[in-house]
Amino acid sequence: MVFSISTVNLINMLFIAAGIGVCSLCFLQITASRHLSQEVRRYFQFFFILIIIYISTHLARQLMDGITGNGVRTTLYIITLAEVIAAGVMTYMLSMLVLSVSRPEKNVKKLLIILLILLGIHTIILMIGSFTDLIFYFDENNSYHRAGGYLLSNVCPILMMGIDIVLIHHLCYRRRRGLYVFRNSPEPE
Repeated sequence: MVFSISTVNLINMLFIAAGIGVCSLCFLQITASRHLSQEVRRYFQFFFILIIIYISTHLARQLMDGITGNGVRTTLYIITLAEVIAAGVMTYMLSMLVLSVSRPEKNVKKLLIILLILLGIHTIILMIGSFTDLIFYFDENNSYHRAGGYLLSNVCPILMMGIDIVLIHHLCYRRRRGLYVFRNSPEPE
């Protein structure tokens, strides 16, 4: 087993570690804040935990990349699957935030169902893709590679972001003066 890190990977790992630290501090700040409602606090706590999971799995995959062994290979598949699923759930969580802020007058339940279906399809594609090497694979040296169907892992998150863009557009159109993220934000005079 050879463990070597290039300069580029070392710099990348330092940024990843800094990202984990920043997200941890944000999590602590949200947890300690008294001005947020319990619902908003839980949303952001969950969101920052998702980001920490996503970044940590990426770091773990990068640290194990190129280390041979069947146990390492199994761990790499599990970690990479968790990473790409976390990315999809983060997109879903952003869609929930946009939906909450935009407060569409109608079709809220339909939008929620559509977003959940997209998240479900995303998860199914990733589960199937991880066992068939459709999305990603590891070569004989356990080095990560994107497979030919990698773009499939981005379809559902992109569709969710498309829904977000439409909701934000409707919000801006309704208010005609711009996007106000917080419900109690004063409108400009």
